[in-house]
Amino acid sequence: MPRFFTEVPGGESALITGQDAVHIRRALRMKPGENLTLCDGQGTDYFCEITGFEGEDVRLKVLYHTPTACEPSVEITLYQGLPKGEKMEWILQKAVELGVSAVVPVAMARSVARLDGKEERKRARWQKIADEAAGQSGRGSLPPVEPPHSWKGALERMKAAGVPVVAFYEGGGLPLAELVGRETRRLAVVVGPEGGFEPSEIEDLRALGAQPSVYLEGRVRALGLPDTAQLEAADWLVLTSRNGAECLFRALREARIDVRRLAKCRFAAIGPATADALEAHGIFPDVCAEPATSEGLAAALLRAAKPG
Repeated sequence: MPRFFTEVPGGESALITGQDAVHIRRALRMKPGENLTLCDGQGTDYFCEITGFEGEDVRLKVLYHTPTACEPSVEITLYQGLPKGEKMEWILQKAVELGVSAVVPVAMARSVARLDGKEERKRARWQKIADEAAGQSGRGSLPPVEPPHSWKGALERMKAAGVPVVAFYEGGGLPLAELVGRETRRLAVVVGPEGGFEPSEIEDLRALGAQPSVYLEGRVRALGLPDTAQLEAADWLVLTSRNGAECLFRALREARIDVRRLAKCRFAAIGPATADALEAHGIFPDVCAEPATSEGLAAALLRAAKPG
């Protein structure tokens, strides 16, 4: 069911305006009597029926409302060391899809990217990507993306927040399960850039009471593409957005991996914009599904997997 974030005034009716209304009428070609979901960004979903159109606006009848089912029980703020290039876009998308409540980009000692005075323009683009990811993944809120912080500024923010801090540290630490109890409701997670943490940064975090952690037996840092063998061995690659597709091909170029080496993979695209992005790179998806229809995607994958 299509899903849109908007203010819901209360009562039994609502109105969608702007680009969302244009998308409903021209892209989705929805008609009176069809249903969609509104989310107020505060954790409540409103299930609605289209009753008519007023110019470009869409008039709705609110049928009922429920708490959003996809919000996690732990409020996580991600402090992400600035990676190089445009990898931050992929990180934001996946972090929001996984359930973080806020993202704080941080210029760390080993960050290749530096604060350059264009932070607000970058933040605006990052927020748009986070909003799109929230909509596609059925989130009940729009996690804010803050302007990039200096390391000192990030430490001050952590101290003021007064919540437990966990740093995924390549130098080792305790398993996350030993650091976070079932009663935890708020948590700060710090992840370094591609080069990881400087030892002095870990000492700064320890001075705040933070605990270094390990994720299974590996390392958690900024985006790293799965190795070539993993990609070549995959039966399916599922792309959930145009941005995700572009990030995949950008990462392949940076890793100097020829896309033709993925010839044995089958591709699934969520939404026509994702399919267009794949086709622009010479890949025609085996399966296309509408956004936010995981059941439809699963059914399409099963149909495509059947011989003949």
